[in-house]
Amino acid sequence: MKTQNRLIVSLVMMVMTLGMSAQTSRAEWRVYHNGMTSGWYGFPKETVDSIVYTDKNYDVDVTSTKDISDEGRWLMKVNGYGEMSIATTKIGVVAADIANEKVEEMFLAGQLTDLHEAKVDSTSRLNTYGFVVEEGSWKPVVFGFDADGNYRGYYVGEPQTFSSDFTDRLNAQLVRLNVLEGLDYRDFDWGYGSLMHIRDIMGEEMKTSSEANYDHYSPWATNMNQGGEYIWSTFVWRSLFWAIDGLNNLIPTIEKRNHLPIINVSDQLGSALALRAMLYLDAARMYEFMENDKISPINSVGNDVTGLTFPIVEDPWIYHYRTDVKRATREEMATYLTQQLDLAEELLTESSPSDKLLASLDVVYGLKARLSMWLGDYAQAQMYAERIIAQGGYTPLTRDEWLSTTKGFNDRSMSSWMWAMNYPDNLEEEGGFNLRNWASWCCNEYTKGYAWAGAYSCIGKSFYDRMSDTDFRKLSFKAPSGTMLSGQEPHLSDDIYKRLPDYASLKFRPGQGDTNGKTGRHADVPLMRVEEMHFILIEAMAQRGELEAAKATLVDFMQQYRDASYTCSATTKEDIIDEIFLQKRIELWGEGQNYFDYKRLNKPVTRGYVGSNFPTNRQFNTTTRPAWMNFVFSKSAYYSWQVDSDTEGHVVYPLADWNNPDPSDCYTPAPVTY
Repeated sequence: MKTQNRLIVSLVMMVMTLGMSAQTSRAEWRVYHNGMTSGWYGFPKETVDSIVYTDKNYDVDVTSTKDISDEGRWLMKVNGYGEMSIATTKIGVVAADIANEKVEEMFLAGQLTDLHEAKVDSTSRLNTYGFVVEEGSWKPVVFGFDADGNYRGYYVGEPQTFSSDFTDRLNAQLVRLNVLEGLDYRDFDWGYGSLMHIRDIMGEEMKTSSEANYDHYSPWATNMNQGGEYIWSTFVWRSLFWAIDGLNNLIPTIEKRNHLPIINVSDQLGSALALRAMLYLDAARMYEFMENDKISPINSVGNDVTGLTFPIVEDPWIYHYRTDVKRATREEMATYLTQQLDLAEELLTESSPSDKLLASLDVVYGLKARLSMWLGDYAQAQMYAERIIAQGGYTPLTRDEWLSTTKGFNDRSMSSWMWAMNYPDNLEEEGGFNLRNWASWCCNEYTKGYAWAGAYSCIGKSFYDRMSDTDFRKLSFKAPSGTMLSGQEPHLSDDIYKRLPDYASLKFRPGQGDTNGKTGRHADVPLMRVEEMHFILIEAMAQRGELEAAKATLVDFMQQYRDASYTCSATTKEDIIDEIFLQKRIELWGEGQNYFDYKRLNKPVTRGYVGSNFPTNRQFNTTTRPAWMNFVFSKSAYYSWQVDSDTEGHVVYPLADWNNPDPSDCYTPAPVTY
C-alpha cells in the first residue's frame, strides 16, 4: 500500500496455535470481540476464537494498538507469536469501505499486494512487519495456509478509525490504564475515580456501608493493612504509576506529530502535559510524609522521610530497569511541576476547550492554583484563581443544575465544570466493567452496581448536621425521616428513594438518570469545577491576612449561589479559615479534593461522637491530620524480580529504604456510649 502524507497506526496481531497437520477441508474463521481490553494505550483487542480445520481448532489472537513512528507517521506493526510450528499467514490492511466479502476475491485475484508473510516456529517466535496507512478507517486482514502451503481461509478484523483527535487517548490514561493493568480481580480497581473515592473515605464527610460484605474500601476506612506488602497499597501505587507511565509513552507520540500537517498538536500536547502534572501533583501530596499525632517520620531503617514525595520518571518503562530512582523532595517536585505547567501554558491556546475531557488553559491555571496552595504561595494561588473567575467562561452551578435528576454531576456540559473524565461506551465489553465504574460505586440510585447492593456512599451525620437547612446542597443527601427536609430531596424513583438509608448521597446521578440500564454506567466525572477556584481565592485572601475581604467574599458567594440566608460570624483568621474549609468540603463532597485540604491544613478527623452513623470500627478521632493520610509505597515499587539476580531472584531498589512508615492500626476506635 503506497500512500502519501499518512499517519501512523500500530496494530499488534498475535497468532498462536498448537501445531497443525495438513487438511483438505476449508478453514472457518470464527470471531468474538473483547472490546477495549489490551495495550497500554487502551485500544481494541479482537480475538479470532478459532480456525477450524476439520476436527481441530487453532487459536489466533489479534491485538490492536495505535502508535506513531520516529518519522511521525501512523504505522501498523504486525507481530506473530508462537511456540510450535504453525500455519503460514499473510497479513495486511484494507480500507474499511471495502466489503468483507470482496476481500477474499481481491486476494485471490492478486489485487492485495501489500501483504507480509509470517510463519512462527520454534526457532522464530516473533515476526514483525509494518504498514503505513492514512488517517481514516481501516481493517486488518489475515489469510491462512496449512503446513503444506494450501490456502485455507481468511479473517477480516473490525474497522478502526485513526484520527488526529487524541481526546479518547488522554481520557484513557485516567479510565483505562489503571482499570485492568493492576489488580483486575479486585472490584475497587476501576481507575482514577476509585482513587478519588479512597481519598474521600479518609475524612469524616463520607461514610461507606459494609452491608452485604460489599465494602471493598474498608481497609482505607478502618486504617487496616496500609503497609507496602498489601494489595491496597499496591493498587494506589500502580494506578498512579501506570497512568503516569502511559502518558510518558503517549506524550512523545504527540510530539512527533509535528512532522505532519495536523492541527491542534500544541493543544493536545499541552493537555497531555497538564494531565501528567495533575497526576504527579496528586501523587506528591498523597505520598508526602507530614507530621501527625501517631507516627514518627523516622522509618523502620532509621531514615527521616519528612517532605519526600513521589519519584519523577519521564522515560517510558524505565522505572523497573534502573536502581537510581528516588523520591523527589517537595522542592524538587515543585520545580518540576512548575516547569511542566509553564510548558503546558505556552502550548495551550484556548481558555475553554472544545471538549472538557481535554485540559484547557484555564485548567492549567487551576492546577497552578492547587500547586500554589500546597506550597503555601497564597499570592500566586489567588492570582490564578482570580484569572479563571474573571475570564468568565464558567459559572457556579445553579440550584436546578445541582439537583437535576438526569444531569446532576454526571454531565460535563454543566456550566461550572472545567475538566472531566468519563466512562465511554467503548468500555462496555470490558470484563467486570458493569460493576467497576463510577456509577456502580458512587451513584446510590443506580440499581446495577455495588452501591445498590449495599455499599452505599453516605454523608457523616455530624457533617450533615452542620449544613444549613436553607442550603440547597443539603438536598443532595437523604434526610432522616421526620426531619424538615425529608421527602423534599429530588430523586429518580420513589421505590429507590425508600430503599436508601438515611444520609445516603443523591449527589451523583447515573448517566442521563438511567437507573437500570447500560447508559447509567457512562456518567461523566468532575475533575475540576470553577467553585473550587472561588474557595481557593477566598482562603488565599484569608491566609494573606485579608480577613474582612475574605469573609465578605465568602458571604457573597454563599448568598448568591448556595444559600440566600447564609451568615458568617467568624472573626479570627483561624475561625474564618475553618468556615472556608467547612463550606469547601460541602461543595466538593465526593469529588476527591477534600483530602488534600485536610492534609495541607493539618485538620483532624472526628468520627466518634454521640449519634455517629460510622460503624464502630471506623469511629476514629484524631487531634491532627490522620497518620493514614501518608500513603505507603507498595512493595512492587521497589522490589523487582530478575532472573539473573544473585539475590534469590529479586532486586531491592534503594526506594525501599525511604518508604513511609506503616500507619496501619495506629488508632483505637473511640465509640461513644449513649
